Amino acid sequence: MKKNQANAGLKEDRGKAQWRHFLFGLALVIYALATFNTMLAHEPWRDEAYAWLIARDADLVEFFRLRAYDWSPGLWYLILMPFAKLAFPYLTMSIIHWLLAVAVVAFILWRSPFSPLTKLLLVFSYYLFWEYVISVRVYAVSILLLVILAQLYPERFKRPIAYAALIALLFSANMHVSGMAAALSAAYVLEAVRLRYFSRPIILGGILMGLGALALFLQVGIQPADCVRGETQGWSFNASRIYQALVGAFFVGVGPVNLLVPAGIVMFALIFWGLATRPMPCLIFLGHTAFLLYVFAKTGGGVRHHGLLLIGTMFCLWIAGSPSRPGSGFPRAGPEASWRWLESLARKLPDNEARWRAAAAALNFVLLVSLPAGVMMHNLEHKHDYSGGKAMAGFITANHLEQYPIAAHRDAAQISLLPYLPGKQLWYATIGAYGTYYRQNQQRYQAFFAMTYADALQKIEQAFPAGSPLLILLDAPLPPGHEQKYRLIHKVDSTVFGSDERFYLYARF
Repeated sequence: MKKNQANAGLKEDRGKAQWRHFLFGLALVIYALATFNTMLAHEPWRDEAYAWLIARDADLVEFFRLRAYDWSPGLWYLILMPFAKLAFPYLTMSIIHWLLAVAVVAFILWRSPFSPLTKLLLVFSYYLFWEYVISVRVYAVSILLLVILAQLYPERFKRPIAYAALIALLFSANMHVSGMAAALSAAYVLEAVRLRYFSRPIILGGILMGLGALALFLQVGIQPADCVRGETQGWSFNASRIYQALVGAFFVGVGPVNLLVPAGIVMFALIFWGLATRPMPCLIFLGHTAFLLYVFAKTGGGVRHHGLLLIGTMFCLWIAGSPSRPGSGFPRAGPEASWRWLESLARKLPDNEARWRAAAAALNFVLLVSLPAGVMMHNLEHKHDYSGGKAMAGFITANHLEQYPIAAHRDAAQISLLPYLPGKQLWYATIGAYGTYYRQNQQRYQAFFAMTYADALQKIEQAFPAGSPLLILLDAPLPPGHEQKYRLIHKVDSTVFGSDERFYLYARF
């Protein structure tokens, strides 16, 4: 009798597992097809193009010199560099980014401790369904490193070299996750000391993390004399940006920011409550969140940056798991140093799993409300241009205009078309020279904002004497009074929805 019941239970568990595998496989296929289709329709804007141009056109010395100017470590650029140097098509960058995002989704579906509902909501939420898969930036590689780290976390002291190597790479993934890398490193060292884990591999792991932090400092910490300083860009501490970040992370695409601030604070409190008696995940969560909120308060930040708060939340809930019930599907967190005050607190709170599930339920809610924003962005991508760069480059090549010199003003807006014109350089009025990417130094920064279109035209005329063919590319129509000298031959403006990259191409009479 008992044997029959055991066999029946085993068959039921096997049937549920097969159903989950089918559900997750179907979700992965739908995600991959939908995002690949939109990826093909997406027009990368300047921040996306900038990485490809540097990977393609800068030598290694110049590449590492630019890291301090860009305030951005170089892992993503180094991934792109072999393909860009070997003249692979520009689409290669988007495909690499898409593959990274699909790998993230596969890890979430099959390896994370969340319920099937939470997994599906995560996968099709705004950030994973659009922001970190379609917009080709440095963040996808960071998120992939984090989900691999989450999978490895229970064995961090059994496989310390692999764990530390991933954290070292995370330091060079992007500046906004360097706080997470530092928090993971601090938690690892603190826990090893409290547990008296001093084996050679564990010590080497700590050294490797330190080398990762040093690599970050060497890339961005030594500022050149002509680098654009924070005060030049108007950086100042503004606490209201913290509220905006909390709303952007948890309620993207929903309602007025001011009305949602209390909800964002409540969401943060619920996550903290869910982690309160898990010292290391809680420390990592607080370290990552505090670092990002300070950066946002000081420098500002967009939705793509705010989403890293949500990614950090997912990561910390993942590694916290729930060790209480065998067979629950939650990962064992591995050894963790005990903290007496937390043990005292734990006796006064619901058990770990109950609080973890409450936090996960809150996460479900915010993921659910973000679904329409992701679907809307996919719809807009297919109807309009995220940037006008691709369309303008298509017009230039279709009419064989790339053979003529093209002078441009407002260089930051113009570079998005250059990856479509291999071998072509623009003459930038801001620096008075030909180039593709630009260096973010003080001369260029000041000229970018101070130089009027009239000043730019005067500088262009001095560089290109009358009588020679010349095209002029701008990000806005010429001011009145120049119609007799320049003729508008093409523009891309009314179809652009996702950026300010509108293009106006003029020919000199």
